[in-house]
Amino acid sequence: MKEITLFKSKTGPITNYDFLRALETVLGDPPSVLYMHTALTFGLPNPQLGRQAMLELMFEVFSSLRIATLCVPTFTFSFCNNEPFDVATTTSCMGALNEYIRKLPQAIRSSDPLMSVAMIGKDRDLVDNLGRESIGADSTFDRLRKKRGVKFLFFGPSLGDCCTYMHYLEWLAQVPYRYNRTFRGKVRDDRGEREEDWTLFVRYNGVEPNSASHDLAAQLKTMGYLKKASVGDASISAVDKEDVSIEYLARLAHNQSCYITELFCEGAKDDTFAVRKMVAL
Repeated sequence: MKEITLFKSKTGPITNYDFLRALETVLGDPPSVLYMHTALTFGLPNPQLGRQAMLELMFEVFSSLRIATLCVPTFTFSFCNNEPFDVATTTSCMGALNEYIRKLPQAIRSSDPLMSVAMIGKDRDLVDNLGRESIGADSTFDRLRKKRGVKFLFFGPSLGDCCTYMHYLEWLAQVPYRYNRTFRGKVRDDRGEREEDWTLFVRYNGVEPNSASHDLAAQLKTMGYLKKASVGDASISAVDKEDVSIEYLARLAHNQSCYITELFCEGAKDDTFAVRKMVAL
């Protein structure tokens, strides 16, 4: 692999080898399954490369790690947004690198119209024949919980920004401020087009998250569980599924309202759901 500058940051140029070294530092031994959230906020893209070439080079870095299964969220929340979902063509709202991976010929995408996942590798059960709960029983997250050697990678963003698995942990804990809401719409894949019902574990209207997930990230880093490396204007970090699960659930067990702005009152449940351009849970 030839060393090439991909970004120009405030601290200097960032090459593909800088990314490789940072990934090797935070991951240690390659995990069996790597679930990756991305945001390409490391600096200004090298204008001499072009978008496609830069994404190809970044994916080459991940390929060199020889991870058995790579997963990326390709969420669209199609039904929440009153839109149909086409497995092959509906664009992900999870960033340029995730969309690039989704479109690779070797990638397989789940048919979940709310929170689809694209994977490359051996663990096809993470996307095949899922149940109809995007954040619940027999979802991709439910199947991740039952696998060993799973790590979550934050390539640009932080754990506090976007660790979607935390919402699955809220489902496991059956937090009172969320409920299962069913959405209906059209799904299109290689079997044709059909109407389907899918369920999402959403917050009651008016319930807002606080910054506790960032506090959790800081705690995990202090404990040595979250490995982090600065890269240009952003960072790369990784954590084992078991470590984040234990600490997240421990906080919920102590206080079920710890991740929301106000103590949740059972009498204040409001299941009003306004259709909007939803991009996060």
